[in-house]
Amino acid sequence: GIDLTSRAQAERAEAKTKSSFTEPDPPLPAATVASLPDTLRDAVQSIGWSKLMPVQEKAVPYLLDGRDMIVQSRTGSGKTGGFLLPLFNLLDPDLKAAQALVLSPTRELAKQIHEEFDRLRGDHPFSSVVIYGGVKYEPQIRALKNGAQVIIGTPGRILDHIQQGRMILDDLKMLVFDEADEMLSMGFYPDMLKLERYLPRDRQSCMFSATMPKRVRYLSKKFLNDPGFLSLSSGNVSVDAIEHRYYRVDRMAKDRILVRLIEMENP
Repeated sequence: GIDLTSRAQAERAEAKTKSSFTEPDPPLPAATVASLPDTLRDAVQSIGWSKLMPVQEKAVPYLLDGRDMIVQSRTGSGKTGGFLLPLFNLLDPDLKAAQALVLSPTRELAKQIHEEFDRLRGDHPFSSVVIYGGVKYEPQIRALKNGAQVIIGTPGRILDHIQQGRMILDDLKMLVFDEADEMLSMGFYPDMLKLERYLPRDRQSCMFSATMPKRVRYLSKKFLNDPGFLSLSSGNVSVDAIEHRYYRVDRMAKDRILVRLIEMENP
């Protein structure tokens, strides 16, 4: 969802949904590049953005205001910038400790988020590390020992580092769930409950996703404090990331094959 080459197309798609905004009450004015704090404006300029995308215009003011937020916006709409930009106003550059934790369901997405943060960082001194399984521990451990301030990664390896005492979250200021519908699925939820035990109570939290089912909003209460709900895709949820398949089968075999597909795919 952070391919800059598709910004124009995504922006046009988002413009179509402006009439269906759902915002917290009372709503905050939309942000512009000119209205951003200096640190955020520097980040935007370092990556060459001339203007913010709609989800960034709407979400950033609430996050800068300290609100816990649930944000729903189409795939490819600029959600990543929506939760990364406020970090530049929140982080203490002199505190060499984990201050922001961004959780994603896949290593590929974690790497993309980390690359986006690196581009936004420009000349800012903030340090970051991307953490996921299937690779060596040593570089991750070294970055944590050196006081990485922004940690981006997948739940399994993150939890591993925490339980081994290599990652301390006492100074955490921001927790982000990207693709929150996946992060609070049954596959990840047990790890999320374990992780919650290590989180400081005094923190800001937010969830971003293209879809936000009622079940996810219900489970969010475990991690968010009286969150505001911002939706830029009500009634217009993107299906760009959904794979569609159909099968030609014998009419009498439909039920049996459907059961077999459910067993195999375990949706």
